[in-house]
Amino acid sequence: MVCNINTLNKNCVLVIWILGFCLQACLASVNVSVYYETLCPDCINFITTQLHPTYLELGDQFVHLDFIPYGNTKEDVINGTTTFICQHGPKECFGNEIHGCVVYFERINVTERFINCAESAYVPTSLNTFKDCANKYGVSWARVEHCNTSGLAEKILGENGARTKLIQPKWVPTIVFNDVFNESDNNEAQRNFKAVVCRYLGNKPEQCSSLNSIKNFFRSQVTVERI
Repeated sequence: MVCNINTLNKNCVLVIWILGFCLQACLASVNVSVYYETLCPDCINFITTQLHPTYLELGDQFVHLDFIPYGNTKEDVINGTTTFICQHGPKECFGNEIHGCVVYFERINVTERFINCAESAYVPTSLNTFKDCANKYGVSWARVEHCNTSGLAEKILGENGARTKLIQPKWVPTIVFNDVFNESDNNEAQRNFKAVVCRYLGNKPEQCSSLNSIKNFFRSQVTVERI
């Protein structure tokens, strides 16, 4: 079927409408990958003051989140056994593993709330914090605990390490939009995550018209943590 200005018919109009709809659908959401570690102050600041308010406002219809808890973790392999050494000590390794288990098992909207809950706590990686946040958002603590004691948590952490090494982040948190790292976007996201998200949304939702709300209320002096 050939469509031109002289031969437009209902079929041509339908095809054009479908193509336009598909294009809008492709541009109507953004994939956001968050590379972080659970006791990093800058990661906590980003998750609780930038990511969480924006995600509450836009939701998973527009923002497709992917959490990769690993950060600056190192791996020591001796006789085929891997030991993880986290930047902020064993408690952070425990936190990274618990976050990894929740990401593995839960829906993303539950996962995001659980992570924000834990990172907002006075002791973000304590057992009590994790149990309280799991209970608050309907996360099966028995399943998470089994994940952590069965070896699955270490397997997930290793996989997150492999993903992290692929992008070789210079700092944490590192925020990647649509699977392509852009340093300028990453730096801006630390201060105004919503603005960067809205810039990526081709079919901008109404929420993007109020960009100054988060920018003014949550403006913070963020210095990224260098490796």
